[in-house]
Amino acid sequence: DNTDPKAFYTYFIKRVPVYSYNKIYQDWWSRARKGEKNITWPGAVKYFALSSGTSEASSKYIPITEDMIKSNKRTGVRQLLTLVKYELPK
Repeated sequence: DNTDPKAFYTYFIKRVPVYSYNKIYQDWWSRARKGEKNITWPGAVKYFALSSGTSEASSKYIPITEDMIKSNKRTGVRQLLTLVKYELPK
């Protein structure tokens, strides 16, 4: 029913599972950290960032892929280049 404001939300939660960090790490990322390939990303994940641990008071390992690094660099450059479109105070 498209008139129900919660219709999309209901549709989404029925089809997309939600996991805690601990569940994701236990089931998938721990395997990737051991070098297993094709777990949550094609190929092997070479790098894992150590987060500051915003919940449960412990640090967390977050996978970092070459594609993610390239994408973040590209986005950062694009954001800087868009600044010329704005008249910022000097």
